[in-house]
Amino acid sequence: MQQGVFDLYLVAKEELAVSNSKLSELKAKIETEKKKRDEAEVEKALLVTKCEKLTTDNEKLRTDIEEIRGKHENTESFVEEITKLRMEVSIMENLKNELQRLREENKELKTTCSVQESSLLELADQLGRSKLEMEELRYDIDQSKENKWMADDEAICCYQCEANFSLARRKHHCRNCGMIFCNDCSNKKRLLPSSSKPVRVCDECDLIFIKRLHGFGHFVDRTDTM
Repeated sequence: MQQGVFDLYLVAKEELAVSNSKLSELKAKIETEKKKRDEAEVEKALLVTKCEKLTTDNEKLRTDIEEIRGKHENTESFVEEITKLRMEVSIMENLKNELQRLREENKELKTTCSVQESSLLELADQLGRSKLEMEELRYDIDQSKENKWMADDEAICCYQCEANFSLARRKHHCRNCGMIFCNDCSNKKRLLPSSSKPVRVCDECDLIFIKRLHGFGHFVDRTDTM
């Protein structure tokens, strides 16, 4: 009986040892699994952190891409604007060159016009002088036809002021109208077509000469007192 109990005890003890061994192995496995779980949690936490960082980096990258795209679009717009400005500058340069050419042509035309105007003024002056000479010649011819040389014995007084002639107040013929005057009324001299130098004329004829010269715009003072 005791032997049987002892045998049972030995069997139970052996089974207990096996159970303890299995329990130890199970505890070791549990510890290992717990350690692995902890490591997995840590790794999971690291992965979550990395994932969050990747998400943040991805958002930043997307933002950077959008910014770069916007800059690229702005760059294209800027390039187009620069191209347009270059074309406008080229057009302005062409216009500037054309303006310079027109200014030079205008300057040449002004010079030419100035020369031609001077020539026209000179021709007009010559024509005016020619007309004046013709008028003077026509006037003198008419005067020579109309005027009669007054004889000395026909004049007893000045034809203008009617002062009587005497030894002190001498007689003087006007070389234009032919009448006889005193010295005070005929002390002017004019160059007549029939004379090579200025000759005596009366005040009335001198006034006619002055008006005629003024009328042609070529007043030349040819008077000379005695």
